[in-house]
Amino acid sequence: MNKDGELDVVAVADMEAKVLIYFGDGRGGFSPSPLELETTNNDFAPATRDFNNDGNLDLAVTEYNNENPVESDFVVFLDDGAGNFNRSGSFPTEIQPSTLDVTDLNNDGKLDVVVGGAAAENDTGIFISTYLGDGHGSLRSSRRPIWVRAASREK
Repeated sequence: MNKDGELDVVAVADMEAKVLIYFGDGRGGFSPSPLELETTNNDFAPATRDFNNDGNLDLAVTEYNNENPVESDFVVFLDDGAGNFNRSGSFPTEIQPSTLDVTDLNNDGKLDVVVGGAAAENDTGIFISTYLGDGHGSLRSSRRPIWVRAASREK
């Protein structure tokens, strides 16, 4: 994450609304004090990729808002190349986002994001939303989410 050639670890402190980055020390350990990125909600599912094509690993993480679930989102932090991360954007999701993956969905050479999670209020469904990247660190929702409902089967 800081381009020193050592493996680093990204973790979420979901109840503290923080993303923690532990930098590798080159001896099999990590920095005793992590870099803390402040977020606004409970965090889940971090993913690292180069969202703006500058050669630096950036970070995306889902945020679940316990107090107002309809305000849940995912955020992207762009790395400046020295291990400093700036929040570049917040992207609304459906309620309870819990998983995130990054890939090129439409074969345009730009990274896109897929977010999934549970339906609200203990419903038996899940949602999948897609966001298309512009290659500069910003994304836009590609269409309405896909909802999958579980059906009960009586014996």
